[in-house]
Amino acid sequence: MDKDALISKLFLRLEKLERENIILRERLSKYETSKNSRNSSIAPSQDENRPKKNQS
Repeated sequence: MDKDALISKLFLRLEKLERENIILRERLSKYETSKNSRNSSIAPSQDENRPKKNQS
């Protein structure tokens, strides 16, 4: 196999692996828990789904 053919083959393999990496990262992000005040050092007021205060 000459150099040019090898470079082309490796470049195609790299592109395939990069696409696969993107897909796997997207799948993984669905299973990672987001940070909130219970599992990190952020303030409770910064929680995304915190209950709203009643206005009375």
